[in-house]
Amino acid sequence: MCGRFVLPDETLVASHLPIDRWNWHWPAPRYNVVPTTRVPIALKAEDGLLELNGVRWGPIPHWWKKDAPPSLTFNARSEEAAEKPTWRHSIRRLRCLMPVRKGSTSGKQAS
Repeated sequence: MCGRFVLPDETLVASHLPIDRWNWHWPAPRYNVVPTTRVPIALKAEDGLLELNGVRWGPIPHWWKKDAPPSLTFNARSEEAAEKPTWRHSIRRLRCLMPVRKGSTSGKQAS
C-alpha cells in the first residue's frame, strides 16, 4: 500500500459493497488520508455478515508492549510480509477491505 490515499464518499462505497451492518459513522470524503488516521474497513463478522468499522490505519502487532503504537506498520512488501513478525499473524488470521479511491492528494481527482 502507499503512504496516502483518497477516502471515497459513503454512497460510492455502499454501491459497491453490500454492507449489512454499519458500526461506524462514515467520515467526510478526504483527499489526503495519512497513516495512523482512523479509517473505515469492511470485514466479515463471526455471524457471516459484512460489517463496517473504524480502525487505526496501520496494525499494532499482538506482541507490541510499548505505550505508543508503532509508526511504520502501514506498509509491507508483499513478498516479505508473510514471514515478518509485524504482519505474519495478521496475514494469516485477520483480513479486511479498506475502501479507497484512486486520486491525487492535491485535492483534485485524477483523470
